[in-house]
This record gives sequence, C-alpha cells and structure tokens, in this order.
Amino acid sequence: PSATGRPDPRGGAGGTTASSCPPHPGFLHDICVRCGLRREKPSSAGGGSRSSAGHPIPKSTSMRYIHEGLELSNDELEKAKREEKTRVLLSGKLLLVLDLDHTLLNSARFADLTQDDHDVLGRIVAARACADAGGSEEDIAKAAKEAVPHRPDRSMIGREEGREDADGKSTRIPKETERAEDDALPGDETKSFIDDELRELKQTKEPPSGMDSLTDSTVSMEDKDAHFPGCSPPLKHTYCLRHLALFTKLRPFAHKFLRAASELCQLYIYTMGDKRYAAEMACLLDPGGTLFGGRIISNQESTNARVKDLDIVLGADSAVLIVDDTDRVWPNNLRNLIKVDRYHFFKQSALGFRQPGASVAEKNWRDEGDNGTRAQLRDVLLVIASAHRLFFAGTDASGKADEALRSFKRDEDGEETASATRPETARTETSESVQGKDKDKDDSVLGNAKLPDSALETLRSRDVRELLLGGGDDDDESEANAPSKSSKSILPLSNVSVAFSRVTARGDLNPERHPLWLPPPRARAGGPP
Repeated sequence: PSATGRPDPRGGAGGTTASSCPPHPGFLHDICVRCGLRREKPSSAGGGSRSSAGHPIPKSTSMRYIHEGLELSNDELEKAKREEKTRVLLSGKLLLVLDLDHTLLNSARFADLTQDDHDVLGRIVAARACADAGGSEEDIAKAAKEAVPHRPDRSMIGREEGREDADGKSTRIPKETERAEDDALPGDETKSFIDDELRELKQTKEPPSGMDSLTDSTVSMEDKDAHFPGCSPPLKHTYCLRHLALFTKLRPFAHKFLRAASELCQLYIYTMGDKRYAAEMACLLDPGGTLFGGRIISNQESTNARVKDLDIVLGADSAVLIVDDTDRVWPNNLRNLIKVDRYHFFKQSALGFRQPGASVAEKNWRDEGDNGTRAQLRDVLLVIASAHRLFFAGTDASGKADEALRSFKRDEDGEETASATRPETARTETSESVQGKDKDKDDSVLGNAKLPDSALETLRSRDVRELLLGGGDDDDESEANAPSKSSKSILPLSNVSVAFSRVTARGDLNPERHPLWLPPPRARAGGPP
C-alpha cells in the first residue's frame, strides 16, 4: 500500500492515521515508524526524488547502531540531535566519541605473532589470572612457568634421523614418545622421557661424555625462566580471545579513564572495525554495559566506509569531543579532535606503522607510563576536564571536572584488578556489588542533579571546539565571565619560545625524504652531524 492521505484502515502505528504522512519521519525495515505503511518506491519519472504517487521522498540517514533497519529522515535526525543535546547538556555533560584500536587498546591476530610471542603472552595471561585470584609471588611464577609446555632443543639430545651411539645402537626416540611429549599439556603429571633423563643427569656429579652442554643449557634455561617477561608483576588487562583468534591489550588506565570520563561526558565508540569486533572490545572496556549504553558505531553502521563523521552522533557538533590516534579519518571534524599517541603493545603493530621499537614488547614488556613514556589517557582526561570546566563555567556543573580528576587520582595507585580471561557479558554478583559501591560513591561525590532550564540558553551559545584552546578565566567562573565564542582564548603556547630543529620546503609532499632530513651517508659518517 501507499500513503494516499486517506485514513489507514489498520489505525497505523499507535492508532494514528496515514494523513499525518508523508513526509515519513523514518522507517524500520522499510515500514514507517509513524503511520505503519511500507516505504514507497521512487519514481523514475521524478528523477528518484518523488514516489510513484507524486509525493516528495525526503533524504534519510541510516541509524543502524540504534536499531537494526532504522532510518531517519534528515529533518527528523536534526530534531533528534537537538533534543539529545538539550538532554545531555542539562545533565551537566558533553559528548565524547572514542576510537578503539591504538587509542584505548591494541589487538593482534594469532597468525601475525611468532611462537615466542604466543608463549610470552600465554604466560602473562596465566600470571595475571593467578594474581587476580590472590596468588602469592611463588604461585604467580609457577603459573607463568606452567602456562607453556617445556620444549627441549631436540638437536641437543640426538633426535636426528639415523644417529647412532658408539656401540652402533640407535638413540632415536620412538615416535610414540615424541607424540606424547608434543601433546603434553601444562600441569600434566606425566613426565616425558627427556625430563626423566635430565633429572638423573643432574643428580650425578660427572655426567656422561657429550652431555655437558645439555645439562648446562637446561640449567641456564631454568634460571632464565625464573622471571618471565611481563610477569613480575604481570601486566594487567591482557586478553586471549580464542573465538576471534586475537590477543588484546587494554591501554593503561583504560577502565579508570572511562569511569572518570563518563561523569563528564556521554560516551560513544566509533571504530573502523566490524560490528562483532566492536561489540567484543566494548565488552572488555565496559563489562557491565553501563558506560556506552549501545552507542557503538562500527564500520558497518558508519555512513562512509573510509572516514568517520559526526553526522550520526546524536548531539550538536558544538558539544562533542573526539579522542582518536588518527586525524585523517576525521576530515570534517578536526576541530573536535583530541589526538592521542598511538598505543603499540605488539611489535607487529608498531612495524605496521613504520615505528620499530615503539611497542611495549620491544621495551622489555614494560607498559606505557612505566617505560619512559607518558600515560596518554591521564593526559587526555586533563584536556577533557579543562574543556568541561570552561564549557559549564557559571553553572552548577562547573565543579564536576575537578571532582572527576580527584576521583581518578584516588584510584591511580590502586587501580582495580580485572580477570585476565575474557569477561562474560553477564556479571557476577560480587563484581556487581563492588561496582555498585563505586558508582554510589561517585554519585555522592559528583551528583546527578539536573541543571535548571535557565542555564540552557547560556550553554547553547558555547562551542567546545573554541574551548579546546582555552578561554575565560579559571580564577573567575562567574556568569559574567563565562566563556563564549567571542571570548578571548588563552593559547597554551603563549609566552613559549619555539625553535625548529629542521627546515624543509613547504610544498614538499614527502618532507621526511628531504635531503636535509636524511642521515649523512656512511662515507661521510666521520664528518660533523
């Protein structure tokens, strides 16, 4: 059927009539959300802008991340954005759009990792699980050691085909023994033939000729295994997602950052990854499902497969902050962007961006903030708090930023421990009670009181994009001195002398390849730099 202007005999959606459409405000699986009629096909005679009945067809935008199959007309979308902005601002919050990969976490496929990488990560995951369960240092070391089966060097024990001893007898180990050894799992009580023989050799003062190198090597290996990389103490928030064939590591302070940021902003996830990956990562970042509330936009929900845009984020651009490690994917919203350094936990990730040596794995498995680099999420929270403080200056929400920072600081030395195994979607009673107490504490400190409607007009005139560079006077937060678009900005680099160490042509498309930037040839290496 088509919308003809006559009453809908079915009563439409909620008893309405078809006379209220067109234009249709939106469709759910091609059914109008207002009148309940099916979407009309565009007429070729009208150039696709009118239906076969001659009605204009308004442009619409897919909002699949809110509900599968949902499309809103552009007019209805703008109305929804205005209403959502009003609701969020009166709650004393801004909107914050967060990237996933290299911003909040780093993932690597099983296939991209070496066997040594798998072993190290397996030990880290096992050691972290033991630590979270309250294990002692000895228990943690034992868990790390037993996480990976012992793999002796077969070339050192005569496993070559056809090798014979001095009496002409073959020393080759039967295939059944080899198979049993290869299939052995961590924690198996059965010891292999090799382990038994090595134990006997250690108990003798003078091992047989030709076995010195084997015992020496074994002892040194055990000494080496006393402290495994990343296990003392074990790195937090490292996950093995076998169903996705991925290892994922959360950036340091990710959970604390999200909790503090959620008191200042309504959170969104916006990633170029697919829908399933985005949902899995959101589960790691927000196990209780209380922070994002379904506001997860993947590549499949985006209106453009190559770039990101705020066109489907409910709320005006003037109240949105973006945190991402890549600026080129936000060509239309660069003024909203807070760019963060890329987080490389896996060396394969750093190599992919031509940053060898920048990964945690290449820094002796010491994480960000503990290896000479700054904890990026802590710095980002300071920027968000500054923008929030300036935006809500003169209102009852002006003190939220400082309270959120104090809350973050209180938890900094005692960051919550999370299971190193994949958290389930359904939370346990214990974790619910703990987080419930934390939430009650935060609510009592920050408060959830709604701002008066009188503050709305003032907030509507402000633009967070202007405030990212500062604005207003931090010492005077009265209504008269509240920042606005016309207020004078406080530039962060004012009174700072800047010296450039390199000079190149302005129009050079690849300045990093300019001769003045390249190191001197080896032939002139002895000359002045």
